[in-house]
Amino acid sequence: MPKRCDRARVMLYKAINLVPTSWEVPFEIAKVTYDQHMNQVQF
Repeated sequence: MPKRCDRARVMLYKAINLVPTSWEVPFEIAKVTYDQHMNQVQF
């Protein structure tokens, strides 16, 4: 079971590495926006 999870994690990392660099900035912006939204929801 853990090995399966590790394999999925490695596949995820590989997929992220395959994403072109042009996607990294929008992804970071989306992540920060999502985090801020979740913080607003909590309070």
